[in-house]
Amino acid sequence: MLPSFLRASLPIRGCSKFGSQGEAERAIAPLAQAARRTHDPAIEMQAAMSKAGHGESALEWLEGATKRRPPFLRAFHVYGTMLASLDRLDEAIDVTRCGLALMPDVLVRLKI
Repeated sequence: MLPSFLRASLPIRGCSKFGSQGEAERAIAPLAQAARRTHDPAIEMQAAMSKAGHGESALEWLEGATKRRPPFLRAFHVYGTMLASLDRLDEAIDVTRCGLALMPDVLVRLKI
């Protein structure tokens, strides 16, 4: 779910994601750029929100990304790293363990 400050700025008309063809056209370039950088838009949102000073909202996006299935290990990594940077080490360790438990083949590939 989007934080309230983002929801208020979204153009919602009917059931369409974009209010008009022009809005959809303007959205293509930034969305394509984000898609090239990562496989998960939540990672992009986290980076933008963190940089803009919305740390708690950034954590919410990452938490949501870790709940998706199939699991996306990078979401766990970024979430754990952000928690650790906030001195929330126990939570960071739990997030990392959870991600690795969901994807034990990663440990084999990394030879850990």
